[in-house]
Amino acid sequence: MKVMSMNQSTQILGERANGAAMPQNKMSKILFYLFFACLFLGGGTARDDALSLIILRPLAIAVIGYCLLVIDKNQINRIKIPLMTVLGLGLIMVIQLIPLPPAIWSMLPNRELLVTFDKLAGLEPIWRPISLSPSKTMNSLMALSVGLAGLLLYAIQPAPRNPKIMVVFIIAGFASTLLAFIQLSGPMDSIAYSYRITNNGSLVGFFANRNHHATMLCAIIPMIAYLGLKYDDKSNLDYKSALIAGALIMFLFPFILQIGSRSGIFQAVLSVVFALIIAAIFILNGGTKKQSHIKQDKWTNAQAVKKKRMQLAAIGLFFLVILSIAALSFYLSRAEAIDRLFKEDAIEDMRSLVLPITTKMASDFWLFGAGFGSFEHVYRIYEPHNLLRITYLNQAHNDWVQFAIEGGIFPILIIGALFIKGMAQFKSLWTARHDDIKNVLAAMAAAGSIILCIFASVGDYPVRTPIITVFIIISLAIYFKPVGNKAG
Repeated sequence: MKVMSMNQSTQILGERANGAAMPQNKMSKILFYLFFACLFLGGGTARDDALSLIILRPLAIAVIGYCLLVIDKNQINRIKIPLMTVLGLGLIMVIQLIPLPPAIWSMLPNRELLVTFDKLAGLEPIWRPISLSPSKTMNSLMALSVGLAGLLLYAIQPAPRNPKIMVVFIIAGFASTLLAFIQLSGPMDSIAYSYRITNNGSLVGFFANRNHHATMLCAIIPMIAYLGLKYDDKSNLDYKSALIAGALIMFLFPFILQIGSRSGIFQAVLSVVFALIIAAIFILNGGTKKQSHIKQDKWTNAQAVKKKRMQLAAIGLFFLVILSIAALSFYLSRAEAIDRLFKEDAIEDMRSLVLPITTKMASDFWLFGAGFGSFEHVYRIYEPHNLLRITYLNQAHNDWVQFAIEGGIFPILIIGALFIKGMAQFKSLWTARHDDIKNVLAAMAAAGSIILCIFASVGDYPVRTPIITVFIIISLAIYFKPVGNKAG
């Protein structure tokens, strides 16, 4: 009988493990591209009656099931902050769906009117959940599955993850601009528009709403800047890569102005500022860890300082070019968004009119919320006669106020804890910028994208679209990735 040595046994086990990992990696890649293809083609609307959700959500649940089978502890640790955030919000939605005894339910804030209706209708006491629209809350819970699937798929991908996922979103952004050009060249009811309810005649791309399209394109600009900044084999700035990134940004900026989104103007400027900050940190840091610790003579140091100044001057020149494009668009009145900035808009007017009402709703439902997704139905209780229209308001057009209305205090506490954790992470990033500049800049780019989505949510609801839901959750994972000595 042949006896194997310990080394031979270990080698055989390793070969078997590698053989098992290969089909797993192949399957994860297939699911990755399939999921994101379906996401971009059918996840551009916040409506819950979109036909594309029939495919997207079951696929997301299947992806979650697969990921739970193959994910390991280290992969979970990489995404634990956004994962805990998503699961926390999901838990609140589940609690909002649990039926409560009539005596307890009637004691909840702002339930008196419904209790009176029950008495007038002669109904027996009914067990009801916290949510005033359980079907909408269940829909919100199902919507979280798409974001969770995207996060888990990101976690199980082999390294390096950050450039890969950023490239996917950037390619999708430019594919969306291509579709927008097709929409512009065709009739207003063209099949190039993916959704029945959309901004016909506008450059919406993969989305149903031009504002959401503008937000997505602005949010990928910091990521383009990050991917375009790198050093070649001789530790010199790769100017070819930087020029390509600059050209892509210069293409997107005037295109965003043409979309016709008012908030998109300010988001576009802010996104370019974030891109320039990332570039400045990269240049001032002096490159990689290896480069920053090399002992250099006075002549070499003088040359390095001169080179940095020239690169910073190039950043300033680039910003002036961007401002010139904006000024030229303004002067020639060629930008749709600038034209709309000075025109009256019924939707913008409605947003300002309903703000006092939605603020009152948030104060009434501050404790447990009215139930995620229930805004459309609850608003009708508060809607005054002078604001009645032939159309209806299905969103508050201020996601932060709507978040408080639907979720109450507990989701706000989750976001508050996330903010505090984010500030602590920023401190870690700033400390590690000399030792792990690559991951630090990736986190900075992700932070810029998140801030842009937060800003956009003040006057709209972009994060309620599946595309941007997945985008912001994965951006959180990139931002909270351990850096420096903690990265190992």
